[in-house]
Amino acid sequence: MLLWIDAFESLALFGIFALLFYSVTTETALVKRELASKRSTATENSIMKDVFETSSECADPEESAFTPPQAAFEAVPERSTPSSESTGIVKPSFTKRFVYFGLFVGNIALLDFFAEVFRFLNWRVFGRLTMFTNIVMGGLLFPIWLLCLAWQLPGATVRFETAEHGARILLEKRAK
Repeated sequence: MLLWIDAFESLALFGIFALLFYSVTTETALVKRELASKRSTATENSIMKDVFETSSECADPEESAFTPPQAAFEAVPERSTPSSESTGIVKPSFTKRFVYFGLFVGNIALLDFFAEVFRFLNWRVFGRLTMFTNIVMGGLLFPIWLLCLAWQLPGATVRFETAEHGARILLEKRAK
């Protein structure tokens, strides 16, 4: 029974690493697509704002639905580098090196899964391969990957926390 638990633990690790790889590699394309749609929406909003400013129906353009409150801009910290919206460059949550290293560790985990399952065919050969992959993955590669994750996680969450904080301020402002 313990043999199957170890085998499916390795398979689950491979699944986690593969999903992380897929998520990070497709993240940049999704964010660029969202950025392009925000730019087109911002263009439409500026056109509509110009129309409303020239018409006499809208008395105060500052209160229109198209301009965000000043508090939304105050929530976003100032950066010394140009923003991703102005340059069009979107940084992924994790570095490519980290994701490829994770995929390498995931492939070692998949090899470990196959070695665990094939132990029933030839116990001596696949038992040694399993022992080697467990030592390399569990004692060396996976702890290094966890340390790299701990190093990059604070930077990866900043973008999402900033967006959430800005949305919360906008919602509070609209509720008032």
